[in-house]
This record gives sequence, C-alpha cells and structure tokens, in this order.
Amino acid sequence: MKYLTISGERAVMSVIVKIPIPYKGLIRGERVLPLKGKSIRELIKNLEEGSPGVEETVFNEGGNLKRYIKIFVNRREIAFLDGLKTILKDGDKVVIILAVGGG
Repeated sequence: MKYLTISGERAVMSVIVKIPIPYKGLIRGERVLPLKGKSIRELIKNLEEGSPGVEETVFNEGGNLKRYIKIFVNRREIAFLDGLKTILKDGDKVVIILAVGGG
C-alpha cells in the first residue's frame, strides 16, 4: 500500500494519523492523514515539514510532549509504551488527543 506524505513524497511504510479538531487548521483542514515515520518523534517531525507549527503545538521547550497532549498507537497511550521513541509499524493507527479538563 502506498500513501502520499504531506510533502507529496511517496512512502511505502505509513501509519494513519488522526488529529484533534482544534488542530486541524495546522494541517490544511485534514483530520486523518497517512504519514510515514519510524517512531512517534519522527512522525511528528514529518508532520511538521508539511505543516509548520505542529511541533510548537505538541512539544514544550524541553522537547517533550506538552502535558495536555496525549498520543495513542493502536489504542495504547505512548506514555505506557516507549514514549516518543515508540516504534511504528506499517498500518499502525496514531491518534493525537488534546486532553481537556474542567471543573
């Protein structure tokens, strides 16, 4: 299966990325994207190449996920896997969630 990356480059290995509605403006209005990346960090870097501002939105100054951003790979939160180093396989489903609290 081949997908186009945001940059228009062909990629054989890809994962499906779902983006929360508040951030869809960063990625040209899309909510579901096929992208490539060997790890979560690389996937976000590739997302940034086609949509500048994604890294700034997702990462804090230390290069870690902002505390209200949650990322899941195949329904498992990366905090319980290998964090941003979590290895991705062809066909994985990645979901980025904006955790919201209230009271």
